[in-house]
Amino acid sequence: MINKPYSVAVIGLGAMGMGAAQSCVKAGLITYGVDLDETVLEN
Repeated sequence: MINKPYSVAVIGLGAMGMGAAQSCVKAGLITYGVDLDETVLEN
């Protein structure tokens, strides 16, 4: 069996979502982030 890296999606990149997304990236997970506020995505 081939081990694939885990992937995660974080919906809402406010104070908690951004922190969760950053932790996932640091853990080596493929991370996708989604937020309705486009200014959040610029950071």
